[in-house]
Amino acid sequence: MRAPDPEPDPAKAALERAMATALAATLAWLTDDPDQIRHLTGLFEAWLRREAVTDALYPLLDPSNDATIDLEALTAEFSAAGWSAADLGQAKSFGEIVAHLVEQFARFAEKEAIFQEPIKIAYLRLLAGRLRDLVETGQRTAESLEAIQKLLAPYYPLDLDRIERAYLQGLYQACNELPLARDERADPANQGPRLQRVYVTLALDGEPTLQRVLRRLRVDHPADAERVTATIQQLLQKANPEAPSFLATLRSGRWGAFVRSLWERKIDDPDEQGTALLAAIRRLEKEQFTALAKALHLSSDDLQDALANLTPLEALSEYGQIVILGDPGSGKSTLTQRLAAVLAAVGSEDQTLLQDLSTYEQREIDTILHTFGRRLLPMR
Repeated sequence: MRAPDPEPDPAKAALERAMATALAATLAWLTDDPDQIRHLTGLFEAWLRREAVTDALYPLLDPSNDATIDLEALTAEFSAAGWSAADLGQAKSFGEIVAHLVEQFARFAEKEAIFQEPIKIAYLRLLAGRLRDLVETGQRTAESLEAIQKLLAPYYPLDLDRIERAYLQGLYQACNELPLARDERADPANQGPRLQRVYVTLALDGEPTLQRVLRRLRVDHPADAERVTATIQQLLQKANPEAPSFLATLRSGRWGAFVRSLWERKIDDPDEQGTALLAAIRRLEKEQFTALAKALHLSSDDLQDALANLTPLEALSEYGQIVILGDPGSGKSTLTQRLAAVLAAVGSEDQTLLQDLSTYEQREIDTILHTFGRRLLPMR
């Protein structure tokens, strides 16, 4: 009498079902050609029956196992079965195919009832171990924080104002160096010329408006502006009674209204009458120009400076963004660096640094702060 066949191992049967389903899903992922699927099924089924392949793949189900895919060994087993991984003819590499197969195998194995509880238990054990590691790490972190607090205790509370002042003082010194004259053997903070002593004013081609000229002359009120412009026009009319047409505005009594209207527009908005007035001043002979300056209680140089083209700071305050063009070495970066130095001096409130600024810079600090606030320019 023939002995009955042994009962199949339920776990083994479940593993084989999961692997068969995973293989089918992987091959469907690779191609939709039925002939190719049949061909590849035969190759991979023979490969999966090899003991070394089974030993390499099945332990990956255990989440607490640190095992990784030994691709070199699996490729060697594929070759030992009589095939070459390079001959699969697929767009995916052999490693990608194996990785996808393992992913599908784990997914389908979890659906097998016989593995659900063991896998859950393994996951719980893994989670418990990780929680234990987290607790130990947290304890070490707390101890480190306590040590840091003890180390910093003598410095608490931090004087942020003092730290900021020190930073701004250092920034001023760094921006005040003159790289071309730097002597590497000496301390640049104490040796060599400083930047503001060799600073060259950039020339712009934009002419000022009448309101800008009046502001340069410290005429900040419409009533004062009427008085100053009336004085200017009287001298211009005396110098050339027939020229410019803007004098008709004075004779009609509308000049005061025009001057008052200047304060209702932006400082650099052009106006025809103001432009004509400034052009007439520039056309004066030297003696006439000197007489006009004297009538305004100014020197000829001060009046000439008031009529000069816009400065870079004035242009920046008006337009917000400005493109500085020039040949290499013409001073584009130097201007930016110097503005940062001036702002650092103002922000530090260090009287030594403030006194170190040039006369022009001290006079223009209000314009600089109006333009940039107390923000330092980005330096590159």
